[in-house]
Formats: sequence, structure tokens, C-alpha cells
Amino acid sequence: MEKIAVITGEISGRIWVADCDGPEAVAWAEMNLPWTPVKAVSRRGKHYYYLMPEGRSIRNGVNVRAEAYVQGSSQIDVRGEGGYVVVPPSPHSDGRYLWEVCGTWEEIPEYVFPSAMNALEPAGEGELLAEEPSQGELTYAPVSEGERNSRLARLVGHWIRKGNSCEELLYLAESWNRRNSPPLPDSAVVSTVKSIVRSHERNYGVEVQKDLSVVTLFSEEPRETDAVPERLVTPGGLLQEIVGFVDRSSPVSFPLFSVAAGLCLLGTLVGQKIMTESLLKTNLYMIALAPSGTGKDSPLSAIETLMTETRSAEEFLGTDQLASAPALWKRLYQNPCQLFMFDELGDLMGGMTSDKKNSYKAELAKALKILFTKKGKSSKAYADTGNDFVVHWHHVSLYGTGVPTVFWKSLSAEDVRGGFLGRAVIFDCDIPVVRVKKELDLAIPAGLAAAVSGLAAFERKFDGNLKKTPRPLKVRKDRSASAFMDDFEDKYVRLANEHKNDRDGVDVIYTRVSENVHKIALIHAVSRTGTIPNAVTLPDVTFAAELLDWSVPRTVRKIRDNISFNPQDAFRRRVLKDGRERGYLTAKEIYRLAQDCTAKQVEDALRLMETAQEIEKGSRGAGTKIQRIYYVNG
Repeated sequence: MEKIAVITGEISGRIWVADCDGPEAVAWAEMNLPWTPVKAVSRRGKHYYYLMPEGRSIRNGVNVRAEAYVQGSSQIDVRGEGGYVVVPPSPHSDGRYLWEVCGTWEEIPEYVFPSAMNALEPAGEGELLAEEPSQGELTYAPVSEGERNSRLARLVGHWIRKGNSCEELLYLAESWNRRNSPPLPDSAVVSTVKSIVRSHERNYGVEVQKDLSVVTLFSEEPRETDAVPERLVTPGGLLQEIVGFVDRSSPVSFPLFSVAAGLCLLGTLVGQKIMTESLLKTNLYMIALAPSGTGKDSPLSAIETLMTETRSAEEFLGTDQLASAPALWKRLYQNPCQLFMFDELGDLMGGMTSDKKNSYKAELAKALKILFTKKGKSSKAYADTGNDFVVHWHHVSLYGTGVPTVFWKSLSAEDVRGGFLGRAVIFDCDIPVVRVKKELDLAIPAGLAAAVSGLAAFERKFDGNLKKTPRPLKVRKDRSASAFMDDFEDKYVRLANEHKNDRDGVDVIYTRVSENVHKIALIHAVSRTGTIPNAVTLPDVTFAAELLDWSVPRTVRKIRDNISFNPQDAFRRRVLKDGRERGYLTAKEIYRLAQDCTAKQVEDALRLMETAQEIEKGSRGAGTKIQRIYYVNG
């Protein structure tokens, strides 16, 4: 493919680019350059797009005083008037260029490098100014596109002068940004807050208490969307046939949940028979969350019927009643390749994540974590009878359902960090309750039955020893699929690194994404071919990647919306949740929600929420019966 280039300068609408080549240059840019919604990335660095201010001309420069900022082989180049820059999807010597767009082109800010870097008149450090407005009153009202960055900068400056810490600034900025339509990307909010803090410390000598390890905003992450993309629920092949059977045989069904259960089924049928080139098995943990009566449990009965009618249930279908880890190991000792399906998984999770010592279900969670990824060919398990035994090449898949409120309530911050959630693919969907069907079609299509029977009967290969250890076939990706996965994995490695210090532990969610995509892509290849595939192709990996790109942002948001990380955080969440139901809370009700908070923590939290205009003080009654209340803005 030929390279594509854009001429920078006046001819392209005054665009100029800071070309940061190398990790040190990129690190310096992320900390010092203003946020821009448009970046291009390659394996070696990033391009940051800005506008020349009206009446100013930025010249080209190579290695512009980079030694003052970066070390090693990194450098910073300027592509200004008369220059050019290569743009995606042009090939690169180490791969290809990709866009990182988290906003609109209209939001590209005007910016000039300091004079020592481009021989222009002094232009400060390129920070956004955080002055109080000279005219008009500073309001927290939402603003339209094109005004969001400047308004946020002014608000942050105002909050700094009120003595707020960095954590409080980020909380206030996030609360304000949610009211905009559309809101700024979260990466822009974080960047603006950091920029204004640096500006005030340098220009005014203001010291801001910093604890950026508590930042919980997103940064350059896949965008969350509510609607399920049509291509995810019309995957074709055997998966499409399974979706159709679940729908016809169920009073109520939801296609995405049927896809999830179908992936677990197919992955189990080919378990111990094939694996990825990196030795990953085809086992999955899928969790479907939705209100009662929306069809989340329809795949449970439909898949069981399908497996029973095709005579694969006896070999591959595990029990839906697991009370302990020994029970799980005993089941796998009888048959090491099993699909377990649980209704109301939240109840099970509550016991699995219990902090009580010697909790049977806590040990069950530990066992499931081991079983998900361990690449060894055997595991030693200890039964409650005192006898130990070895399970050879275990292969466990799980499809569980639950009500969102029960499921998330059962979890703590430690459960997120512990890694079980990272192993699972969670589909938390807002689905309306619909009328049940009057007639059901329980007939299994002959083609689907034959395909399921064929996959179940496909002969395993074993090592030539008495233990008969399975020897799965490696199914490799073709060239285009491998290239796509390289770029996809890079994205989630960056996200995991960006959030590794976040208090909520969501980096473990990003860490496991690629592993699940490899597995789902291989299972999709099985669905597409109807048998053991010769190779995993580009359509297989793009389907798997899009499925996780849709699921992961929602999971991260749900974690941050539902799981508290300190008493004040939990208190704020309870106040907003309970108060929005009727519009206000009394002072007595407010303090009843405080639980583990001290009086000072409560007052600090209420002050912060008032500043963010989430609550407003008021009163009701008359005479000696005046009662203080807090209105909660919805």
C-alpha cells in the first residue's frame, strides 16, 4: 500500500503536528502538551495535531531542543508551514499508522510551542490558561461543542483557588462534564485538570495536593454504546443457528445472550481437541446480566435441550449446583471437559467472594481462576475425603446469569483486583421486559443437530502414555488476522499500563481482553466452518474484537458505578442513589447513610457534592419544626 501524506500549514486549515518519536518523547508530550482529540500512533511514537493561532506561522523543525526534554534515541519534530506528515492507514516500517480520535476535528486546540523550540515569539508553556472570567458570572451549566475545553479550564482554576485537592478537582470536573451533550472524552478531562494544576503552580505558586493514583476516569478507551451492534448478534454459521434455536424455543430471548451461550457450547465441544498457537484453550466464562423476564436464562434450557438431544450432555454438560471446590474437582475428575451453566450467579458470587475464612465458595472462586488459564496438562486437586487425584488437561466453560443489582452488590474492590472478573466476559444489558410468546418451536434443525454431534464426536488426539493426556491441534491465524491482533493487543496493553495505578483495579480487566479475543476468534472459526478449522481468519478476529470492544467499556463503567473504594466514595454513591428516587434527603437520612464515615468526612463529602451541584441545601417546615434537607439533582 502506498503512503498517504497531508501537507501541514495554511493549505490544510492551519494544521501543524508535533511528531514525537520514541517512548521518552511520547511520555513528555502526554505530560506537557495540551490535550488534542486527534492523534496518530505507530509502534515508534505518536503525532499530536494542533492549529496555528490566527496570524502566526509555525516553521518546520527537526529534533527541536529534544535534549532538554527527552533522552536516548527519542526526538520531537515539528511539521509546520510547508511541511507534511504521513497519516493512517499508511504502512510504517514497524507496522502501520493508526488514528487515535477521541473527539472531533473541530476541537483541535490552537497551540504554539515555547519560543526556544520553534523560534517564535514567547508563547508560555502551552498550558491552558485558568483565569477567572473578566466578564459575566462563572456558571456550571453545560456548554456546547467548541466551548467545553475553555469552560472546564476556567472552572478548574476556580476550584483550585477554593483549595480543592487533585482528587476533588477530578471528581468536580467529571460531574460537570457528564452534563454536557456530548461530554468531553474522559482523557481530555484528566489532561485539562493536570494542565491547569501545573499552570497554577508555576504562575501563581499555588500548591495542589496530588494523589493521582485515585484517578478513576477513562483515558483513550473504546467508547461505550448502549445499542448492541447488529453484526454481533448475526455472527453467521453455527452460532447463528444456535441463536435462532434459542429464540424459537424460548418464551423470551435476547440474541446477545444466545451468542454468549453458543460460544461456550462450541468452545466446550472442541475442548481438548484444538487450541490457539499460544496454547490457549477454547474455554470461556460468560456472564449475562439483565432484569428478570428479559430472556437472560433462556439459553440455559435451550442449550441443555440441544446437548441432551444430540447425546452430548452426558459427556460435556456439568451440574448447575456447585457448592464447593472439591465438588468441582470431583466432577472434572469424572470428565475434565465440562460446561457449567448457572442461573442467578449473583447469589453464587456472594459466597465465592466472601471474606470468611474457609469459605467453600471462596475456594470455588479460587479454583475457577486456576482452571481458566492454567496451561499445564494436569492439576492436582484435593477432595474433602482427604484423597488427592490428578485432573488431566481440564477444560471448564461457564455461562451464568444474574440480576445486575444483585450481581454488582455481591462484589467488592478486592474482587475486581483479584482477577475473577477479568477472566469473564460480562454482558450487562438494559433490556425492557417484553410479552412472552404464545407458541414455541422446540424442534432442533437437522443441520444444527448434525453439526453439534459431529463436533462432540470429533476424535481427540492423545499422548502415547497410560495417562492418555490430550494433545490438541494448534490452529494458527492467517497473516491478516495476525496483523489485526497485533494492533488490537497493543491497544489494550496501553490501556492496562495507563490504569495500572488506578484504585479500582480495572487494569486487570484490560489485561485479560486479548486472551478472550484469541479464544473467541478460534471458536468463531469453528462456527464459520462447522468443523475443526484450518486457520483463524480476519472475520473471526474482528468479530471477537468487536464483541470485547462493546463489552469491556460497559463492564469498567459498571465497576466504577457500583463498587466503592473508601467510606466517602460509598457515602456519595448512596446519597445520590437514594436521593434521586424522590428528589431530596433529610439531614437525618443523610447521616444514616454515612455508616463508616467520620463527621468530618461527611461534611467534606457534602461540600464537594454541593460544589459539583449534585446536591443543594434547603429546608422545609415552619416555626420550631424547620428541617434541613438536601435536594438531589437528577
